[in-house]
Formats: sequence, structure tokens, C-alpha cells
Amino acid sequence: RKHDIIEIALLPIGSNYKPDKNYKCFHAVLRPENIGEIDLEAARTLKLWDDNLDVEDISVKKSQIQKIVETGIDQARAADLLIDWFEKLKLPPKKRLIPLACNWIFDYNFIKAWLGPATMDLMFDPRYRDIMSVASFINDYADAHVTMSAPFAKVSQQVLAARLNVPRRLGHNALDDVVVCAEIYRKMVYGGYYMENFEESASHVS
Repeated sequence: RKHDIIEIALLPIGSNYKPDKNYKCFHAVLRPENIGEIDLEAARTLKLWDDNLDVEDISVKKSQIQKIVETGIDQARAADLLIDWFEKLKLPPKKRLIPLACNWIFDYNFIKAWLGPATMDLMFDPRYRDIMSVASFINDYADAHVTMSAPFAKVSQQVLAARLNVPRRLGHNALDDVVVCAEIYRKMVYGGYYMENFEESASHVS
């Protein structure tokens, strides 16, 4: 309730989980309204300021953040732009976006607080896919059926991308993250590398 979305990207993907060229990606940098509530550690992760700035000088950090995002779009205006983008998709009646994300529950709460429950329900289907959940399932499957160790040491997007050889240009950049997330899921669905490992390990056990 006290933190704001500062960057958001939505990338329509096709049935093959690759970007659908028939639709435009939505991307916006938003101007935070609650400057005084900015989580400085989150801002550091998002690389909103130079690492050489004095760590202890909070006022400098906040002014630097404010300087970087002062060209951002007003929160309400950005919501209107997102709604316009959604309407231009021209989906069939009552059709909504089915999210594919990394840690969707975390994102969902922020987006719902930003757009409001009614708009959220209008745009997003309650069903969703989450690469963290899929990775956790794969780990559980490995532990339950074979003697091999779980294929994913952690289920963060950074670790999954490295494990599946998905290149990342900019960590924690919304526009890059949506492309990486889709490619991770595509490799999970079509790659089959972990199923081959399961079968190979199972044959050794038998």
C-alpha cells in the first residue's frame, strides 16, 4: 500500500511461447507518488543510482531516484495507457490475458492496488503460469522419482535463466525480464532436458 510500481512491461506471446509479432508490447516507466516510502535496497537492486553514491546518505539516494524518475508517466495516466493498450488487442468478448510471470502473486498485488480490483479482473484471467512454481514442481518431481539432485538450485529468474542458458541483458529491467521469462518457460515446456535426465537416472536405478 505504501510502495509504487515504477516500471511495468507486458509482452503478448503466442502458443509457442515466443513474442507474438501481431501485438505490440506495453512498457512504461511510472513516476512514484510515495517518494518518502521508497525501499532503498530495492532501488539498489533495480540499479536506480550509481553504486558509488554514499550508502549512508539517504537524502542523496532519494534525490537521485527522484531525478531519474522525474520523466516517468503519472500513475493514473499510465493506467489509462495500459487500458488503451489492452483494448487495442481486440480480444474476443470476455477474453482476458492469462499471465505468465515470475512470482506472479507478488506482481498481482501491486498491479491490483494500482489499477483497482475491477480493472484488474477485466484485464487479467485468474489463471496464471509462473516459472517459479514450475521450477519448484520440477525439483519436487526429481526428488520423488529419481536419485538425481533437483535441477534448479534456486527458483529465481536469474538462476533459472543461467541454468537454461537464457541470456539476460539487464537484470531487473521490466522490458528485458518479460522476454527472459517467456523464454525460460518455453524452454521448460519444449526443452525436455530435465525429463531426459529423469529417464536416464531412472534407468540407472532400475
